[in-house]
Amino acid sequence: MSSDKKETRIRMRKAPDSTLNGYIFTDDAHAKAWLSQMKVEASDVRLEVVEVGSMCRCSKCGGSGFTQKVRKVADIGLEEVLRG
Repeated sequence: MSSDKKETRIRMRKAPDSTLNGYIFTDDAHAKAWLSQMKVEASDVRLEVVEVGSMCRCSKCGGSGFTQKVRKVADIGLEEVLRG
């Protein structure tokens, strides 16, 4: 069973390292710490605010895995994350 609990988080869409494309930070502090530590340039990354639903069993794999609904809410700039 899944609940309707939804949270907003920051997702990295265009990342300096392509393996991180689509990465969702656990919270705003995590995003700020990672992005400032990596000294990312604003032109190197595209960030979005996304609404993340609760984890639920995946019906496509017979319930052995988990899935999560993610919906884009807005674009956000690197400067906004680092100031936050």
